[in-house]
Amino acid sequence: MRLRWPSRFDGLDDRARARGRPPALRCRPTSGRSGRIVAEFETAAAREERAVSGWTRRGDREGTHGFGRRTLKIAAIGLVLVGILLTAFEFVLLQREFERSAQILSRVTAIHSAAPVVFSDAPAAQETLAALAVQPNLEAAAIFASDGSRLAAFTRDEQDAIADARAPAHADPWRRIVAIAPIVAGGRGVGTVVTRFGLSQLYTRIAAFAGMYVLAGFGTLAIGLPLWWRLRKQVVHAQERLTRLAHYDSTTGQLNRNAFNRDLARCVDTCAEGSRIGLMILDIDDFKDINDRFGHHTGDDLLNQFAARLGSIVRHTDRIYRLGGDEFAVLVQPIASLDDVAAVASRLFTPFRSPIVIDGHRLQASFSAGISLYPDDAGDLDTLVAHADAAMYHAKRRGKNMFQRFEPRMTESTLRRLRLQEDLREALHDGGSLEVAYQPQFGRDGRTIEGMEALLRWTHPELGRIAPSEFIPLAEDCGLVVPLGQWVLRTAVAQAARWHAAGHRRLRIAVNMSVRQMQDPGLLAQVDEALAHSGLRSSALEFEITENLLLEDAEANIRFMHALRERGIALAIDDFGKGYSSMSYLRRLPVTRLKIDMGFVHDIPGSGESITTAIIAMAHSLALTVVAEGVETAEQLTFLRRAGCDGLQGFLLCAPLSAHEASALLREPACEQDASACSSA
Repeated sequence: MRLRWPSRFDGLDDRARARGRPPALRCRPTSGRSGRIVAEFETAAAREERAVSGWTRRGDREGTHGFGRRTLKIAAIGLVLVGILLTAFEFVLLQREFERSAQILSRVTAIHSAAPVVFSDAPAAQETLAALAVQPNLEAAAIFASDGSRLAAFTRDEQDAIADARAPAHADPWRRIVAIAPIVAGGRGVGTVVTRFGLSQLYTRIAAFAGMYVLAGFGTLAIGLPLWWRLRKQVVHAQERLTRLAHYDSTTGQLNRNAFNRDLARCVDTCAEGSRIGLMILDIDDFKDINDRFGHHTGDDLLNQFAARLGSIVRHTDRIYRLGGDEFAVLVQPIASLDDVAAVASRLFTPFRSPIVIDGHRLQASFSAGISLYPDDAGDLDTLVAHADAAMYHAKRRGKNMFQRFEPRMTESTLRRLRLQEDLREALHDGGSLEVAYQPQFGRDGRTIEGMEALLRWTHPELGRIAPSEFIPLAEDCGLVVPLGQWVLRTAVAQAARWHAAGHRRLRIAVNMSVRQMQDPGLLAQVDEALAHSGLRSSALEFEITENLLLEDAEANIRFMHALRERGIALAIDDFGKGYSSMSYLRRLPVTRLKIDMGFVHDIPGSGESITTAIIAMAHSLALTVVAEGVETAEQLTFLRRAGCDGLQGFLLCAPLSAHEASALLREPACEQDASACSSA
């Protein structure tokens, strides 16, 4: 019987051939070059980026070329190590497959050699071994009888012949595989088959596997590394952008509050004994008015140019920060005394002597600054900032456009300011300590009450009466002006409705309107709601607006004023003559009354007489009525009557009254004939 052997034997089954996928590439991230940063803060920004990213080595930032070389080296080493492990694993698998195949082949040969061995048929045994010649890995084979004699042998090299069934020659496990199978006949062993296979083909397969792995691995690396490199650069760029957004102001390009807190803490922590740190807090004067008048775009341009001018004058060791809004800080270091900080502060005002031109508008920007020193004025950074802030507010109260060194007495003023802001917010919420006072407006005769001006008053539960000149600016700073104005409007309209219901149908109620209120898109709806809820007719309501308000987004304000006039609401210009006065401009406005600024009235007798006379004449030529406020002397009253002023208001005639006192005054018959009745109210 002839046997049919496979055409080749390579020791690989289908599973073994399917093994061996190239490993996934893994790279450790490194850093890239920072983008463009503000020149005067380049060192600080580089330190911060190292602290945030953590992708540095020995304190030096790597460039993109260093990143590529390092990443390639790491990836190549990792690829080689993984390849060695995979190749070793594949070698073990293939070796086991070879051994198993050799055992199978030996057992099959032993089965077919039983008859030749039993009958000692050497030619038949030799023919059985000859069938193994088609196996390329077979080096030698032999059939031994039970007594150890060799019945048949096959070898490709006479020197490699198998001579002994018990001790095969050259049994090196790294070069050859020896398989021994017993020959069984009739249930007893009659001989042995010994086969020896070389492992050259195994190493050829391992070499092929390693080659494919290398090609696949480095091919993937060649394709993936540029993509990963590009992705890494994008990540680094995003990290740089996040770092910049976290520590730089997007409007001015200056360092922001986060960077300020960081740098100030570092300076305080590293301040050597005997050294000082100077801190200046700067606030642009009247920035809100400029922002509201010309729009936020102009305000942003102003902030940008303001920061640029500051940057052009400070020392290269000083740092500028935008803390938010119109507030800036300058960290002055090193300094030896207050004189060094004062010298820097004095120079800061120099570039602002000339106006800033934005979209054709010449804006005369100024600022107020507060200075505090560490450790002279404060032992920690929070107190240092608070004291500089207090000094800045003191500079504003002294007239603005100046700097002020911190003094201990300023702390009380700052604490009072902060307390009043919180208490005012609480007062608005509960309404218990706020009230509206009403000051009568008299006719030309000074006897007939034609209207009432609503004036906000605040009686603090602990501090007593707070002057409007103190709490109104506080309300503007903390954003309470609009809700306060809404509360005054509702309260005054409701009170006027009660007076009308009591029979005073011709009484007019005048309510002041701030710049912030006119910019409130819901103001018209609030006015309509207040009138509808109270039942007061619209013609009994008058809004007093300041003259300067008309210069801020004039066209929009004029449209808004026409919307009020269409509702029948009267409009008066308050403090006329104090700001922008123009007859041609007044012709465009739907106003019905002018109120002469009390400053001109106070100058009567004297320089105020000519100005007051001119205002009255101009108003009458435009068919407008005129009210003089701040009348405090008999001489002023006499002159205004003689000049033809249509209305009079002031402490000489009647001081502001509570709602109860005003109601009592209106009930007095004498109030229709003589203003002296106010003195008893």
